[in-house]
Amino acid sequence: MNPAARADMESRADRALRRGELTEALGMYESLARAFPHDAALALKLANARELLQPAELAVLEAARAEASIPLPVGGGAHG
Repeated sequence: MNPAARADMESRADRALRRGELTEALGMYESLARAFPHDAALALKLANARELLQPAELAVLEAARAEASIPLPVGGGAHG
């Protein structure tokens, strides 16, 4: 990710956070933190965004992500 793309994504995440779109902001901060794992400022923003979510909201979000990463079965089951 180049510096301009990073700045754009960070700005969008900051705006989403200000608008109260916590899951959107959290997703962008997580992407940025994965791309820049040694950036303490990003790690702090990610931690702060996570703290704004209620524990139940965070659990639902993590469960949805885990479910999305499970591959769907493919192939020859009988239908109907």
